[in-house]
Amino acid sequence: MRTFAKVLIQGRLGDAPQLKQSSKNDSTFWAFSVACDKEIESQFPDGRPQKANWFNVLCFNPAIEELNLKKGDPVLIQGTVDVRTRADETYKGKGEDGKIRPVWRDSWTIRATNIRPVIDEAHPSTFGQPVKAKEWD
Repeated sequence: MRTFAKVLIQGRLGDAPQLKQSSKNDSTFWAFSVACDKEIESQFPDGRPQKANWFNVLCFNPAIEELNLKKGDPVLIQGTVDVRTRADETYKGKGEDGKIRPVWRDSWTIRATNIRPVIDEAHPSTFGQPVKAKEWD
């Protein structure tokens, strides 16, 4: 059986996508973050929640530029999850043997395979034209 992980995130852009270049193979990609509201009872007086989950997103399709996305735009992101574990030297904890050790942190990044701007927030099922990732050989 083949296994896989796919995610679907609807939220708002934290900032406009930024074009970056990989130091490993000189490929270019777009990096941005998406905020999704947490479902909590505590809210601001205008009804918005006080907390959000933030997701780092990478997109390797240059057609994303055609969407002209900017900070705060509502988007629907479909993609896969890339989880990396690293030692966080900023925070250290004591191990069972009493020695100070780094705290291990998981970093989640979404590799976008499909990005759609949300056109009408009152009807979230209405989306703009998707930008699909290129087909990989």
